[in-house]
Amino acid sequence: MRYVWIACGGAAGAAARWAVGIALAGGASGFPYATLLVNLLGAYSLGWMRGRGRRGRLRGALYDALASGFLGAFTTMSAFGLETWTMLAAG
Repeated sequence: MRYVWIACGGAAGAAARWAVGIALAGGASGFPYATLLVNLLGAYSLGWMRGRGRRGRLRGALYDALASGFLGAFTTMSAFGLETWTMLAAG
């Protein structure tokens, strides 16, 4: 059952990532602000959750669904790298 919770969290994280991308699209500079924002939010959230999880407030399937599922799909460090490389190549 834990796999189902992680998959559900992943689906929600991917949808949230897409929504942030749509909301912040169209910047004149071409800088991937949406990707930077989701990576910063995801890193902060995972750190916060890890601290809470160690104190026993979040554990088990809920922690896995949020940390591995939602935040794993929400953050896209590889997309940020690709977008940065594309910007550098374009000058």
